[in-house]
Amino acid sequence: MRERKLGPVLLSGLIVGPILGSGIILLPPIIFGKTGDYAVFAWFIMIIISFLFASLFGKLSVEFPNESGVAHTIELAFGQHIKQLTSVFFIIAGSMGPVAVLMTASQYLKALFKNNDWPLEIFGIILMMICLFILLSNTSSVGKVSFIFSTAATVVLLSGGISSILHTKDKAFIKTPFHLDDFGYSILLLFWTLVGWEIIGNYSLDVKNRNRTIPQAIVISSAVITTVCIVVAAAYQWIDLHHAHTHLKLTIILIPMLGTFAYPTMAFITTILCMSTYLLVTGGVSRLIASETKKMTLISYRSKTNIPIGSIGLLTIVHAFVFILLFLHLINVEQIVGIANAFFISNAICGVLSAYKLLLGKFSKSLSIILIICFLIILSFSSLWTLLMIALITTFYLIRHFIWVRQLKKSATNSQGKLRF
Repeated sequence: MRERKLGPVLLSGLIVGPILGSGIILLPPIIFGKTGDYAVFAWFIMIIISFLFASLFGKLSVEFPNESGVAHTIELAFGQHIKQLTSVFFIIAGSMGPVAVLMTASQYLKALFKNNDWPLEIFGIILMMICLFILLSNTSSVGKVSFIFSTAATVVLLSGGISSILHTKDKAFIKTPFHLDDFGYSILLLFWTLVGWEIIGNYSLDVKNRNRTIPQAIVISSAVITTVCIVVAAAYQWIDLHHAHTHLKLTIILIPMLGTFAYPTMAFITTILCMSTYLLVTGGVSRLIASETKKMTLISYRSKTNIPIGSIGLLTIVHAFVFILLFLHLINVEQIVGIANAFFISNAICGVLSAYKLLLGKFSKSLSIILIICFLIILSFSSLWTLLMIALITTFYLIRHFIWVRQLKKSATNSQGKLRF
């Protein structure tokens, strides 16, 4: 039986869902709250960076196809220790980010059940336990369910956004003052919308005619993501908020189209979408942890059906600890997103550096340099403690890498000496 290969439309469908994810619901209110009327410009900047990033990773996927995606190109370019460094970055981001995803769903569930006085963290932990059951059950349909609800959420949000734009506040769209720190920090938070483009590489062996399909899929996906993000962000920013309550968050943009049905619709879409995102990220990170800790029997333990039970359990404990920190008000969702994004950016920088080393041509190298500069600028808006942690981890793995390179050279020199003798 002939294996079915992915075309540009199907590949785009698999890409759009993970990239939009929960970010399209979580971020518009946060970004507007940080930057005011300049929010839509922050979205535009990140979308441009996103398209450039996708183009570069698309080219990597064409030239170096492998189901491991970016991790494969990083190992080709720099060796196993730098690959391990990027894995650590991704694991730390995956230890923080999924909690923010479930907290987003919790906000909408709590708004739906108005008479319930449970704290948001309780809703989040309940959703986490449901996700844990699904992860341990190895439900193979998670990806399909995620795709279906991502598509439904995209259609509903786009339709509601277009409807809401007709109810704009007034004609003067720029009224709030500009603050560089807030604007830069907003772009850091918006990196959440860029995470997911790496998935192109994971499908590079499953597409037909990579040279044509991958670039076409990037264009289609970018068009859809750009349209949805700008419409939703603009709708939330420009809709008349004077007659609405702020706790409704993004539900506001559905009210002109759905009326009272906007509340349950948004709660349902958000919950399913956020749970799907949690399952995809946590599932991926748990498998990465299991593969990187093979010598640690407890953490790398897998069931007979190859479920990484040990690493899933470890991530669940870490996520529960983050929920406790949230409950004690020692951290908030915005800070979680900021920390996770800083490590996602660090991971992305390693990927772009591998593109600079592996791809030929002035255009690819120039694009790599531009993206590295952009990412470093965005990363600079992270907290000092986060930057210090990234610097320490990077230094540790760079030292290991240089020791390894030195040993290789020493071994090669000794081998040549023996051959001469």
